[in-house]
Amino acid sequence: MEQQRFDAALRALQLGTTRRAGLAAALGVIFGGAGLTVAARGHGGGKDARGRGKPSREGPCGDGSAKANTCAKDGECCTKYCADGSCRCKPNWMACTKSEHCCSGRCVGGKCDGGMRPAGSACAENFNCQDGLACVDGVCTESNKAKCTRANCPGCCLGTVCRVGSTAQACGTGAGACSRCATGVGCANGTCQTPSPACGPATCPTGCCQSGVCVPGTAAQACGSGGEACATCPGSAPNCTANACTPPVWTYLAGFGSNTNTNTASGVAVSADGLTAWVTNTGNSKISIYTRPNADSTDWQYQSSFGSGNWGSGSNDITYPTDIVLSQDELTIWIAEPYQNRISTWSRSDAASATWTSQGSFGTSSTFNSPWGIAVSSDELTMLVADSLNHRISVWTRVSTATATWTNQTTFETTFSGNTGSPLYVALSSDDLTAFVFDGSNDRISVWTRTSSTATDWTNATNFGSTGSGADQFNSATGVAVSADGLTLWVADSDNYRVSAWSRPDAGSTDWSPLLTFGTSGLTPGFFKRPNGLFLAADGQTIWVADEGNSFVSEWSPE
Repeated sequence: MEQQRFDAALRALQLGTTRRAGLAAALGVIFGGAGLTVAARGHGGGKDARGRGKPSREGPCGDGSAKANTCAKDGECCTKYCADGSCRCKPNWMACTKSEHCCSGRCVGGKCDGGMRPAGSACAENFNCQDGLACVDGVCTESNKAKCTRANCPGCCLGTVCRVGSTAQACGTGAGACSRCATGVGCANGTCQTPSPACGPATCPTGCCQSGVCVPGTAAQACGSGGEACATCPGSAPNCTANACTPPVWTYLAGFGSNTNTNTASGVAVSADGLTAWVTNTGNSKISIYTRPNADSTDWQYQSSFGSGNWGSGSNDITYPTDIVLSQDELTIWIAEPYQNRISTWSRSDAASATWTSQGSFGTSSTFNSPWGIAVSSDELTMLVADSLNHRISVWTRVSTATATWTNQTTFETTFSGNTGSPLYVALSSDDLTAFVFDGSNDRISVWTRTSSTATDWTNATNFGSTGSGADQFNSATGVAVSADGLTLWVADSDNYRVSAWSRPDAGSTDWSPLLTFGTSGLTPGFFKRPNGLFLAADGQTIWVADEGNSFVSEWSPE
């Protein structure tokens, strides 16, 4: 017998006003599909679908499991409910005046009570649940649709519904049948245990404890085993493999450049959609523009360039550019020109234009001595300049984004032997409170902080790294980039022919540790020969590296 007809018969037996009437109605449902009619003796025809004796001129009314007489409006049904052209009983919470109108047979406070509940709801009998559901162990369950198997259920099966398997009401693992633990007994690791144990090595041998609960320990945000506290794996693309944090493997995706268009490339900026790249054509004193058709493409094509190509101080000259920063609206570019001791500004009219025009520059030999790298705050009103041979970071501000006039606000670290030494590149955290400076004199990263985005007092928080080729060392490193969450720092480790990443556990920590490196020495795509400038995508999943030695820009991403 099909499930819906059986459920309808069961309702009729349970809700009939007399045993005889209920039996007659049940038999009517069972055999009705075969064209047979069964009437309860002494009651005549025209009775409703529950077998009640009240005649109805409208014909039989729906009982919630099968279509009854057709209707166009509620008034044509004895239940006063017309749905999808058929008379039906009224589901849970619908307004009612009589219990006989409700699928549950209960009209309480003017609303049907207890019927037509969705999957997963508590139930006492089948008619409490929606069509196609059965009441299994007190839960409305999709008894004739889904299946619960090991392939889709790491917990336990309650009928055909997968449960987490960690509650006393439904305890179990491996897609086995859920157990209901006795009163006062808890569930841990899929078994009922007394008393409910705390998460630890004994109760969570293969996973880790997160907020006192045993979890599998295989997620990057909850990684571990042996009942220890779960760890959050560090890095922009964290991995948890075999219950242990492992750094992602970064692989070469694509590259572009030539001695003509990206000669001794030292800086790169990429549009937010990842389709346009601006590269310092350092050796030819220009900025080159490359594009690709879509974000999945590896086919980068040279489009155009700007700058006179002359080694000079004119407004259209871009002499030996070393670093480049793109504004958020992608209409302005700032360029470091160390041999002219200035920062120049260029702009375009709209995001579709490839025509860039000079908007002037700021800085002279009295304010800068070889400004090599730059970083701009998120509101684009503050700029940090790595003033390398003055051995300091120079801070400049402007009153609004509408002006190209910048004013020197302050400097920090003015001595060669101090914490900064000779800064080459600088990066700012997304909240603009932390500056990461590569100190070329000491092969280290110097970290500086301030208390607010308007504060002018910068304090050295920590330094890390030293000269060498070890995982925690640098050799003439240059470019730096920081992840959006401020927890991962990327460094172009030039003379080690690699990019290295460092991480810290939280934004307030000064404890930086080496996370991973990628790249090796070579003169072909996928290798490095003095990597310099870095550009990290906002999601931390792609990094572009300007390789001075190969006159090439390479694109990398984690597997």
